[in-house]
Amino acid sequence: MRMNDRQTVARQYQDDGNLSKRIKLHAKHSTSPTAFADWCFAQYSFSENDRILELGCGNGAQWCGRAGNLPAGAMLVLSDLSAGMVEAARQANAGHPRILAQQMDIQAIPYPAESFDRVIANHISHG
Repeated sequence: MRMNDRQTVARQYQDDGNLSKRIKLHAKHSTSPTAFADWCFAQYSFSENDRILELGCGNGAQWCGRAGNLPAGAMLVLSDLSAGMVEAARQANAGHPRILAQQMDIQAIPYPAESFDRVIANHISHG
């Protein structure tokens, strides 16, 4: 896959089908005793009332089962360039009132500077 070809990346990630296959492949063949998402969450340090932005959230699966661990008052915005990924993230985290899913281009984030206390960008494909 040509990761620097914006159209190729858009096709690969138009929905969560290919991403889900890649996640399953990594889970099946990983030699690490700790899943990558678990390792990431062990590194995060969120505080009460934090506003958190995740860029390139994909299907949002890494938040499933963890959304309830957000500190009191914390708000999470899951974002992705792909409308299909955003819809998958929205569905995966339905029922969590402090999680929003929003389509956005990280080159044109629609929030003023310093709107977020934490920004996560672990799963970005460069296009």
